[in-house]
Amino acid sequence: MSRLADLSVVIDKCRERIAEHDPQAPIRISSELWSKIRDAYLARSPDSDVALIGDHTIKIITPRDKKLFISVQEMPQIWGTIPYARAALEYERAIDSLATDYFGFTNRNASDAKKIFKKLPAPDWTQRVGDSNRKSIEEFINLEFEDMEDRERFRTFLGSKGQDQWSGITKELNRSDWLPSAIPAVGEWLAVGAAERGDLVLALAGDPEIEEGLEAAIVRAEKDSPPFPNPSSDTSAPSEDRIEGGENALFYGAPGTGKSYEVWQKIDKATDPHFVTVFHPDMQNSDFAGTLKPGINNKGKVTYAFRPGPFARAVACAWANPGKKVYLVIEE
Repeated sequence: MSRLADLSVVIDKCRERIAEHDPQAPIRISSELWSKIRDAYLARSPDSDVALIGDHTIKIITPRDKKLFISVQEMPQIWGTIPYARAALEYERAIDSLATDYFGFTNRNASDAKKIFKKLPAPDWTQRVGDSNRKSIEEFINLEFEDMEDRERFRTFLGSKGQDQWSGITKELNRSDWLPSAIPAVGEWLAVGAAERGDLVLALAGDPEIEEGLEAAIVRAEKDSPPFPNPSSDTSAPSEDRIEGGENALFYGAPGTGKSYEVWQKIDKATDPHFVTVFHPDMQNSDFAGTLKPGINNKGKVTYAFRPGPFARAVACAWANPGKKVYLVIEE
């Protein structure tokens, strides 16, 4: 039975998982699931501090006192990249075994180990590591893996380097962050501010209950998100008298002071049309208004169509319902 996955196939599946879900559907995470996420992260990064801000953001303070905020709206990307993290961890276990059990190094970053692992991965790895080390690595591969497909995939892994390559790995294997740094590229996060997201995904990859909980939250968000109205050939305004005079209201204050509560006192969730979104550091104008996005049709093929953001949904709803007040709630 094969132990190692084809990472190129896993990367494609991860991106399909992410593309299937509307990134603008407001995600809601239960306090129980938030606690599991926080505990899983701290188990992997015990020197960091983690705090929850309301029910929408996780705040991470690194040992170097750097602060990072991860929005609940990133959970589809985090959930989507878990299969890659799980598959890549098998490769990490293999190279750790190569370094410690076979070569006898303390770890991959030990001074003697760097002579080998700093040269991996690379397309010409068999020449870079030298003839003696190449023979040793080949011997390890034959001892470690019974399955011929696993042997070939591990060799492919050692020769694959680059964000758009088979493995998605961009950093040398002697580094402790070679795997966390690859995950943001798979999830297609912006490079700016992507630190720690890879570690968070790796932490969650070990708990199937968290993955299932995130999937349930994502599916629930999309069911609760009002559908975008189909375009009509009749562009004239509806005959009903249109309400005029909108209002912009800003609520500010420290976390936990009742801002969200005050907002929902003004809106009747049962009868008032409303749209909710959460601004976060990686959000772009196209996410807010709407943009062309990939999707999967019923034949499993990738297609492209306009995916409206919360602003476009609210405008379309207001146009279709001239006699109603339509609310757009932006949390931060």
